[in-house]
Amino acid sequence: MKIIDLKNKKEITAVDGPVCLLLGNFDGVHEGHTKLIETALSEGQRLGIKTGAWTFEKHPLNYLTSNSVLCLSSNEEKTDIFAEKGLDYVIYEDFERVKNYSPDDFVDKILIDSFDCRSVVCGFNFKFGKNGAGDADFLKKKMEESGRNTLIVSPVYKMNRIVSSTAVRFFVENGLMEEAAEMLGRPYSIKFPVLHGHKLGRKIGIPTINQTFPQNHIKPKNGTYACTCYIGDDIFLGVSNVGSRPTVNDNINDVNCETHIINYNGWLYGKNIRVCFYKRLRDEKRFDNIEELKNTVKNDIDSALEYFSKK
Repeated sequence: MKIIDLKNKKEITAVDGPVCLLLGNFDGVHEGHTKLIETALSEGQRLGIKTGAWTFEKHPLNYLTSNSVLCLSSNEEKTDIFAEKGLDYVIYEDFERVKNYSPDDFVDKILIDSFDCRSVVCGFNFKFGKNGAGDADFLKKKMEESGRNTLIVSPVYKMNRIVSSTAVRFFVENGLMEEAAEMLGRPYSIKFPVLHGHKLGRKIGIPTINQTFPQNHIKPKNGTYACTCYIGDDIFLGVSNVGSRPTVNDNINDVNCETHIINYNGWLYGKNIRVCFYKRLRDEKRFDNIEELKNTVKNDIDSALEYFSKK
């Protein structure tokens, strides 16, 4: 188990005093999760206690099924979002450690004994305990036995459908970034280290940063996107190509994100850079020569600038 103090941005061994905890997986931290966070913050303020998110270090379904779940966000990204939204703590639990806890033990040993949780916040479809035997109603009843509170949050709807991580994954995998942003409440983004690439972009006067997707992390549909990049306190416009770079690479499974940051030429190797995807501009394609590639990328830059000028 890892506990992070979001206010001081450091790992700690225990929370300070009683807390209000929101419970869930929080993959992507979408608008439904935001409603949970807002509810918890309000409850914590009412009770005069701190608030935190309790979640798993790795998605439980990656332990329980043979088909791995492609995650929308890394723990680093989730931690950043939790901090931005005002929570005090995030607790990353090891699924293997607690997978055999009964619903009763989960409440008694984790929520009450470990964290002195005075109030919990969960979604309408929250399941917990061995084999998912506990649900939100059981949690409410069990907490009430100890004089503690449970707030069950109803679903959030966008575009006439329930906001969910599954829906966001569908939009991202199909390159529908504006729809994904509607459900996330912000543009879909990645935050990975900048690695050395072929340096072809620098040779043609259009330098790029290269980032690879970790295993079990979702990849946007191959293609070129209008994007923004966070560098320190500054935000730059850019264009990102997600794909295998077929002009210089024959391995179609070698997918990365290559981003030209407009009007920026600094040294970013080794740094974790956040890239936000706003709009898919075109399909990825193989070019016959480097000059054709160069001219197309210049057109992509113009398209991105036009898109953002309208935003």
